[in-house]
Amino acid sequence: MEDTGSTTSPMDWTSIGNRFPEINTVNDSLGLSPTARNRYKQDTQLMVLIATTSVIGLVFNIAALAVLLQKRNRQTITNLYLVMLAVGDILLCTIVLPLRLVHVYNVFWWTRASCAIYVVLKYTPMYVIMNTVVLIAIERCVAVVSPAKFSAFASPRNVKIQLGLVWLLALVELIFPFAVIKTTRQPVKNYCTIYHLKSSFVYMFTSMVAVPLVCLIVAYGTIIVTVIRRRRDSHVTVEKTPASKETGARSRRTNTRLIVTCIIITILAVVSWMPVYVLMYLRKYYHVTTNRHIHHYVIIIFYFHPVFNPLVYFFVDARFRAGFMRLFRRKKVGEENISMASVTKIDGILE
Repeated sequence: MEDTGSTTSPMDWTSIGNRFPEINTVNDSLGLSPTARNRYKQDTQLMVLIATTSVIGLVFNIAALAVLLQKRNRQTITNLYLVMLAVGDILLCTIVLPLRLVHVYNVFWWTRASCAIYVVLKYTPMYVIMNTVVLIAIERCVAVVSPAKFSAFASPRNVKIQLGLVWLLALVELIFPFAVIKTTRQPVKNYCTIYHLKSSFVYMFTSMVAVPLVCLIVAYGTIIVTVIRRRRDSHVTVEKTPASKETGARSRRTNTRLIVTCIIITILAVVSWMPVYVLMYLRKYYHVTTNRHIHHYVIIIFYFHPVFNPLVYFFVDARFRAGFMRLFRRKKVGEENISMASVTKIDGILE
Protein backbone atom coordinates (compact mmCIF):
# COMPACT_ATOMS: atom_id res chain seq x y z
CA MET A 1 0.00 0.00 0.00
CA GLU A 2 1.47 3.36 -1.01
CA ASP A 3 1.01 6.51 0.98
CA THR A 4 -0.30 9.20 -1.32
CA GLY A 5 1.29 11.73 1.04
CA SER A 6 1.30 15.43 0.48
CA THR A 7 -0.82 17.03 -2.21
CA THR A 8 1.25 20.22 -2.17
CA SER A 9 3.29 21.51 -5.06
CA PRO A 10 6.85 20.27 -5.65
CA MET A 11 8.29 23.49 -4.14
CA ASP A 12 6.30 23.39 -0.88
CA TRP A 13 9.18 24.04 1.55
CA THR A 14 6.80 23.88 4.52
CA SER A 15 6.31 20.16 3.93
CA ILE A 16 10.07 19.72 3.71
CA GLY A 17 10.32 21.59 6.99
CA ASN A 18 8.11 18.96 8.61
CA ARG A 19 10.85 16.44 7.91
CA PHE A 20 13.79 18.78 8.52
CA PRO A 21 12.78 21.31 11.22
CA GLU A 22 16.10 23.12 10.77
CA ILE A 23 14.94 24.44 7.40
CA ASN A 24 13.45 27.83 8.19
CA THR A 25 13.41 30.12 5.21
CA VAL A 26 14.22 30.08 1.53
CA ASN A 27 17.05 32.62 1.42
CA ASP A 28 18.98 30.97 -1.39
CA SER A 29 18.62 28.09 -3.82
CA LEU A 30 18.60 25.60 -0.91
CA GLY A 31 16.90 27.64 1.78
CA LEU A 32 18.97 25.99 4.53
CA SER A 33 19.71 27.51 7.91
CA PRO A 34 23.26 27.19 9.32
CA THR A 35 22.07 24.32 11.51
CA ALA A 36 20.66 22.48 8.52
CA ARG A 37 23.83 23.08 6.52
CA ASN A 38 25.89 21.65 9.37
CA ARG A 39 23.60 18.62 9.51
CA TYR A 40 23.93 18.10 5.77
CA LYS A 41 27.72 18.35 6.08
CA GLN A 42 27.75 15.74 8.87
CA ASP A 43 25.55 13.41 6.84
CA THR A 44 27.84 13.81 3.84
CA GLN A 45 30.90 12.99 5.95
CA LEU A 46 29.10 9.92 7.29
CA MET A 47 28.21 8.76 3.79
CA VAL A 48 31.81 9.22 2.62
CA LEU A 49 32.97 7.09 5.54
CA ILE A 50 30.37 4.43 4.74
CA ALA A 51 31.47 4.38 1.10
CA THR A 52 35.11 4.02 2.16
CA THR A 53 34.17 1.25 4.57
CA SER A 54 32.34 -0.64 1.84
CA VAL A 55 35.43 -0.60 -0.38
CA ILE A 56 37.76 -1.72 2.43
CA GLY A 57 35.34 -4.42 3.58
CA LEU A 58 34.91 -5.68 0.02
CA VAL A 59 38.68 -6.01 -0.50
CA PHE A 60 39.25 -7.68 2.88
CA ASN A 61 36.42 -10.19 2.51
CA ILE A 62 37.32 -11.13 -1.07
CA ALA A 63 40.86 -11.77 0.20
CA ALA A 64 39.47 -13.81 3.11
CA LEU A 65 37.35 -15.81 0.68
CA ALA A 66 40.38 -16.51 -1.50
CA VAL A 67 42.47 -17.65 1.47
CA LEU A 68 39.75 -19.87 2.94
CA LEU A 69 39.20 -21.59 -0.42
CA GLN A 70 42.86 -21.89 -1.42
CA LYS A 71 43.32 -25.60 -0.73
CA ARG A 72 40.65 -28.26 -0.68
CA ASN A 73 42.11 -30.09 2.33
CA ARG A 74 41.62 -26.93 4.38
CA GLN A 75 37.92 -26.64 3.58
CA THR A 76 36.74 -27.83 6.99
CA ILE A 77 33.19 -27.30 8.14
CA THR A 78 34.22 -24.27 10.22
CA ASN A 79 36.01 -22.76 7.23
CA LEU A 80 32.93 -23.31 5.06
CA TYR A 81 30.85 -21.41 7.61
CA LEU A 82 33.44 -18.64 7.58
CA VAL A 83 33.15 -18.61 3.77
CA MET A 84 29.40 -18.08 4.16
CA LEU A 85 30.12 -15.28 6.63
CA ALA A 86 32.48 -13.66 4.12
CA VAL A 87 29.82 -13.96 1.40
CA GLY A 88 27.33 -12.20 3.68
CA ASP A 89 29.83 -9.42 4.37
CA ILE A 90 30.55 -9.05 0.65
CA LEU A 91 26.83 -8.66 -0.04
CA LEU A 92 26.66 -6.12 2.77
CA CYS A 93 29.44 -4.10 1.14
CA THR A 94 28.18 -4.36 -2.44
CA ILE A 95 24.43 -4.06 -1.88
CA VAL A 96 23.47 -2.69 1.53
CA LEU A 97 26.01 0.12 1.85
CA PRO A 98 25.50 1.56 -1.67
CA LEU A 99 21.72 1.33 -1.22
CA ARG A 100 22.13 3.22 2.03
CA LEU A 101 23.69 6.09 0.10
CA VAL A 102 20.81 6.09 -2.38
CA HIS A 103 18.27 5.98 0.43
CA VAL A 104 19.76 8.78 2.52
CA TYR A 105 20.06 11.21 -0.38
CA ASN A 106 16.68 10.28 -1.91
CA VAL A 107 18.10 10.14 -5.43
CA PHE A 108 15.63 7.51 -6.57
CA TRP A 109 11.88 7.62 -7.03
CA TRP A 110 10.65 4.70 -4.96
CA THR A 111 7.61 2.72 -6.03
CA ARG A 112 5.94 -0.05 -4.08
CA ALA A 113 7.80 -2.68 -6.13
CA SER A 114 11.22 -1.02 -5.95
CA CYS A 115 10.77 -0.41 -2.23
CA ALA A 116 10.01 -4.11 -1.70
CA ILE A 117 13.13 -5.07 -3.65
CA TYR A 118 15.15 -2.61 -1.57
CA VAL A 119 13.98 -4.18 1.71
CA VAL A 120 14.82 -7.69 0.49
CA LEU A 121 18.27 -6.66 -0.74
CA LYS A 122 18.97 -4.71 2.44
CA TYR A 123 17.98 -7.22 5.11
CA THR A 124 18.80 -10.58 3.49
CA PRO A 125 22.60 -10.23 3.94
CA MET A 126 22.08 -9.06 7.53
CA TYR A 127 19.98 -12.09 8.42
CA VAL A 128 22.41 -14.40 6.58
CA ILE A 129 25.31 -13.04 8.64
CA MET A 130 23.55 -13.43 11.99
CA ASN A 131 22.21 -16.90 11.11
CA THR A 132 25.72 -17.98 10.09
CA VAL A 133 27.18 -16.69 13.37
CA VAL A 134 24.61 -18.78 15.25
CA LEU A 135 25.35 -21.82 13.06
CA ILE A 136 29.07 -21.50 13.82
CA ALA A 137 28.27 -21.50 17.55
CA ILE A 138 26.08 -24.60 17.16
CA GLU A 139 28.82 -26.37 15.18
CA ARG A 140 31.42 -25.64 17.88
CA CYS A 141 28.97 -26.75 20.57
CA VAL A 142 28.35 -30.10 18.86
CA ALA A 143 32.09 -30.60 18.26
CA VAL A 144 32.96 -30.02 21.92
CA VAL A 145 29.94 -31.42 23.76
CA SER A 146 29.10 -34.43 21.54
CA PRO A 147 32.20 -35.42 19.55
CA ALA A 148 30.65 -38.79 18.65
CA LYS A 149 27.79 -37.04 16.82
CA PHE A 150 29.99 -34.46 15.10
CA SER A 151 30.89 -36.63 12.09
CA ALA A 152 27.21 -37.02 11.23
CA PHE A 153 26.54 -33.32 11.87
CA ALA A 154 29.46 -32.32 9.64
CA SER A 155 28.76 -34.69 6.76
CA PRO A 156 28.86 -33.03 3.30
CA ARG A 157 25.14 -33.57 2.82
CA ASN A 158 24.23 -32.05 6.19
CA VAL A 159 26.54 -29.08 5.67
CA LYS A 160 24.82 -28.27 2.37
CA ILE A 161 21.44 -28.52 4.10
CA GLN A 162 22.62 -26.24 6.92
CA LEU A 163 23.93 -23.58 4.55
CA GLY A 164 20.70 -23.76 2.54
CA LEU A 165 18.68 -23.34 5.74
CA VAL A 166 20.67 -20.21 6.57
CA TRP A 167 19.35 -18.54 3.40
CA LEU A 168 15.86 -20.02 3.71
CA LEU A 169 15.52 -18.80 7.28
CA ALA A 170 16.73 -15.35 6.21
CA LEU A 171 13.96 -15.16 3.59
CA VAL A 172 11.35 -16.41 6.07
CA GLU A 173 12.44 -13.78 8.59
CA LEU A 174 11.85 -11.14 5.90
CA ILE A 175 8.13 -11.90 5.63
CA PHE A 176 7.15 -9.40 8.32
CA PRO A 177 9.36 -6.50 7.10
CA PHE A 178 8.12 -7.18 3.55
CA ALA A 179 4.53 -6.90 4.74
CA VAL A 180 4.94 -3.51 6.42
CA ILE A 181 7.07 -1.59 3.91
CA LYS A 182 5.72 1.56 2.38
CA THR A 183 6.76 4.56 0.33
CA THR A 184 6.33 7.98 1.91
CA ARG A 185 5.83 10.80 -0.56
CA GLN A 186 7.92 13.93 -0.23
CA PRO A 187 7.33 17.19 -2.16
CA VAL A 188 10.19 16.51 -4.57
CA LYS A 189 11.18 12.91 -3.88
CA ASN A 190 9.84 10.02 -1.91
CA TYR A 191 11.16 7.81 0.87
CA CYS A 192 11.14 4.02 1.22
CA THR A 193 10.89 2.76 4.76
CA ILE A 194 9.32 0.24 7.10
CA TYR A 195 6.22 1.40 8.94
CA HIS A 196 7.38 3.08 12.12
CA LEU A 197 5.27 0.86 14.32
CA LYS A 198 6.54 -0.38 17.65
CA SER A 199 5.85 -3.93 16.47
CA SER A 200 8.22 -3.53 13.52
CA PHE A 201 11.08 -2.34 15.70
CA VAL A 202 10.42 -5.06 18.26
CA TYR A 203 10.36 -7.70 15.54
CA MET A 204 13.57 -6.51 13.89
CA PHE A 205 15.41 -6.29 17.20
CA THR A 206 14.12 -9.67 18.38
CA SER A 207 14.76 -11.60 15.17
CA MET A 208 18.10 -10.02 14.26
CA VAL A 209 19.69 -9.46 17.69
CA ALA A 210 17.84 -10.85 20.72
CA VAL A 211 17.09 -14.42 19.57
CA PRO A 212 20.56 -14.95 18.03
CA LEU A 213 22.13 -13.53 21.20
CA VAL A 214 20.24 -16.01 23.39
CA CYS A 215 21.30 -18.90 21.12
CA LEU A 216 24.92 -17.75 21.24
CA ILE A 217 24.93 -17.44 25.03
CA VAL A 218 23.45 -20.93 25.41
CA ALA A 219 25.87 -22.50 22.90
CA TYR A 220 29.07 -20.92 24.19
CA GLY A 221 27.93 -21.27 27.80
CA THR A 222 27.49 -25.01 27.23
CA ILE A 223 30.95 -25.18 25.64
CA ILE A 224 32.60 -23.41 28.59
CA VAL A 225 30.86 -25.61 31.17
CA THR A 226 31.83 -28.77 29.26
CA VAL A 227 35.48 -27.71 28.92
CA ILE A 228 35.74 -26.86 32.63
CA ARG A 229 34.19 -30.19 33.62
CA ARG A 230 36.50 -32.18 31.36
CA ARG A 231 39.60 -30.42 32.62
CA ARG A 232 38.55 -31.15 36.19
CA ASP A 233 37.93 -34.80 35.37
CA SER A 234 41.23 -35.14 33.48
CA HIS A 235 43.18 -35.03 36.73
CA VAL A 236 41.85 -38.45 37.74
CA THR A 237 42.40 -40.24 34.43
CA VAL A 238 44.88 -43.05 33.88
CA GLU A 239 48.50 -42.46 32.93
CA LYS A 240 48.96 -41.52 29.26
CA THR A 241 51.88 -42.09 26.92
CA PRO A 242 53.90 -39.06 25.73
CA ALA A 243 52.48 -39.47 22.22
CA SER A 244 48.88 -39.48 23.44
CA LYS A 245 49.58 -36.49 25.67
CA GLU A 246 50.99 -34.53 22.72
CA THR A 247 48.01 -35.46 20.54
CA GLY A 248 45.58 -34.43 23.25
CA ALA A 249 47.39 -31.15 23.85
CA ARG A 250 47.38 -30.36 20.12
CA SER A 251 43.67 -31.11 19.87
CA ARG A 252 42.94 -28.87 22.86
CA ARG A 253 44.97 -26.03 21.36
CA THR A 254 43.08 -26.32 18.08
CA ASN A 255 39.69 -26.35 19.80
CA THR A 256 40.67 -23.45 22.06
CA ARG A 257 41.86 -21.34 19.12
CA LEU A 258 38.70 -22.06 17.15
CA ILE A 259 36.45 -21.30 20.11
CA VAL A 260 38.28 -18.05 20.89
CA THR A 261 38.04 -16.98 17.25
CA CYS A 262 34.32 -17.76 17.10
CA ILE A 263 33.64 -15.97 20.39
CA ILE A 264 35.47 -12.86 19.14
CA ILE A 265 33.43 -12.95 15.91
CA THR A 266 30.25 -13.27 17.98
CA ILE A 267 31.13 -10.40 20.30
CA LEU A 268 31.96 -8.12 17.37
CA ALA A 269 28.66 -8.98 15.65
CA VAL A 270 26.63 -8.22 18.78
CA VAL A 271 28.57 -5.05 19.62
CA SER A 272 28.24 -3.82 16.02
CA TRP A 273 24.52 -4.49 15.59
CA MET A 274 22.80 -4.16 18.96
CA PRO A 275 23.43 -0.43 19.61
CA VAL A 276 21.74 0.56 16.34
CA TYR A 277 18.43 -1.09 17.21
CA VAL A 278 18.55 -0.06 20.86
CA LEU A 279 19.18 3.56 19.88
CA MET A 280 16.37 3.58 17.30
CA TYR A 281 13.94 2.07 19.80
CA LEU A 282 14.82 4.53 22.57
CA ARG A 283 14.64 7.55 20.27
CA LYS A 284 11.40 6.54 18.61
CA TYR A 285 9.27 5.33 21.51
CA TYR A 286 10.79 6.71 24.69
CA HIS A 287 11.85 10.05 23.20
CA VAL A 288 15.37 9.67 24.53
CA THR A 289 17.43 12.41 22.95
CA THR A 290 20.98 11.51 22.02
CA ASN A 291 23.79 13.60 20.68
CA ARG A 292 23.96 13.48 16.89
CA HIS A 293 27.61 12.47 17.13
CA ILE A 294 26.65 9.44 19.22
CA HIS A 295 24.16 8.44 16.53
CA HIS A 296 26.87 8.73 13.88
CA TYR A 297 29.34 6.69 15.94
CA VAL A 298 26.77 3.92 16.33
CA ILE A 299 26.11 3.89 12.59
CA ILE A 300 29.84 3.85 11.85
CA ILE A 301 30.39 0.84 14.13
CA PHE A 302 27.49 -0.94 12.44
CA TYR A 303 28.89 -0.44 8.94
CA PHE A 304 32.43 -1.33 10.01
CA HIS A 305 31.31 -4.89 10.81
CA PRO A 306 32.37 -6.33 7.39
CA VAL A 307 35.93 -5.17 8.11
CA PHE A 308 36.16 -6.80 11.55
CA ASN A 309 36.00 -10.50 10.67
CA PRO A 310 38.97 -10.60 8.22
CA LEU A 311 41.01 -8.65 10.76
CA VAL A 312 40.20 -11.25 13.42
CA TYR A 313 41.35 -14.07 11.13
CA PHE A 314 44.50 -12.13 10.29
CA PHE A 315 45.60 -11.48 13.88
CA VAL A 316 44.46 -14.78 15.43
CA ASP A 317 45.59 -17.32 12.85
CA ALA A 318 49.14 -17.61 11.47
CA ARG A 319 48.12 -19.76 8.47
CA PHE A 320 45.49 -17.28 7.41
CA ARG A 321 47.97 -14.45 7.86
CA ALA A 322 50.54 -16.24 5.66
CA GLY A 323 47.92 -16.94 2.98
CA PHE A 324 46.67 -13.36 3.15
CA MET A 325 50.17 -11.96 2.67
CA ARG A 326 50.77 -14.22 -0.33
CA LEU A 327 47.80 -12.64 -2.07
CA PHE A 328 49.39 -9.20 -1.99
CA ARG A 329 53.01 -9.97 -2.65
CA ARG A 330 54.95 -12.41 -4.78
CA LYS A 331 57.67 -14.54 -3.26
CA LYS A 332 60.35 -16.78 -4.55
CA VAL A 333 59.60 -20.48 -4.23
CA GLY A 334 62.22 -20.96 -1.53
CA GLU A 335 60.89 -18.06 0.54
CA GLU A 336 57.32 -19.34 0.30
CA ASN A 337 58.33 -22.83 1.45
CA ILE A 338 60.20 -21.36 4.42
CA SER A 339 57.21 -19.14 5.26
CA MET A 340 54.78 -22.07 5.26
CA ALA A 341 57.21 -24.27 7.20
CA SER A 342 57.38 -21.64 9.92
CA VAL A 343 53.65 -21.99 10.64
CA THR A 344 53.09 -25.69 10.11
CA LYS A 345 53.06 -26.34 13.86
CA ILE A 346 50.61 -23.55 14.63
CA ASP A 347 47.00 -24.58 14.99
CA GLY A 348 44.54 -22.22 13.39
CA ILE A 349 41.36 -21.66 11.47
CA LEU A 350 42.69 -23.13 8.27
CA GLU A 351 43.90 -26.39 9.76
